[in-house]
Amino acid sequence: MSEICFRPVTEEDYPAMIALLKESWDFSFFFRDRAAREVMYTDYLYRCLKEITWGEAACVDGELAGFLTGAVRGRKRITDQKRLAERMKETRSRLVTYMRRDENNGVGAAGNAGKFYEQAVAKLPDTVNGRIELFLVAKKFRRRGIGKRLLRRFETYLRQCSAGGCYVETDSMCDYRFYDRHGFRRTDRRRFPLGERGTITLYLYMKELPEGETSFSRTRT
Repeated sequence: MSEICFRPVTEEDYPAMIALLKESWDFSFFFRDRAAREVMYTDYLYRCLKEITWGEAACVDGELAGFLTGAVRGRKRITDQKRLAERMKETRSRLVTYMRRDENNGVGAAGNAGKFYEQAVAKLPDTVNGRIELFLVAKKFRRRGIGKRLLRRFETYLRQCSAGGCYVETDSMCDYRFYDRHGFRRTDRRRFPLGERGTITLYLYMKELPEGETSFSRTRT
């Protein structure tokens, strides 16, 4: 079996990260037009990277097998803010054009989902000052413990930052039960209608992390 190596996420990973987004999440909820979805995947990645303070990629034989990005409140961001702002300006402009063409797009619904998460996060203890921003493992590399190892490495970073824990915003399009299996507690949920595009269930999970403990302290790996 090929060795799994871990390294910091770089800009060169962005295309492969977008490919994993496409594989994992169906953005037809928001746009029927394929070109519009392409722009939305790219814009979503940029927004998720904008405030991260930590990010690692898992690679197998040089191929991106998965990645986890996250942040701890008050820590220095690791991405080039100016470059991301310029890229986001371009993608946002293109998204506005697509939204005007498709008046039934689901982008407005996504904004309402954001409000739910904002309200749910506001209820968390102040000590939970870390968050998982984006966490994906390629389908072909699942069931090999990559997600567990990425999470463990992120929790080591949380302890180094003296963070009291972290939270993650997830939904029914994701493997949200992964968090149930690894010491996280579901703090809120909401079934969210997307009109003729169906429904989605939103979840907020949190994990309090006492000093010296990770999600795996009481879990077999």
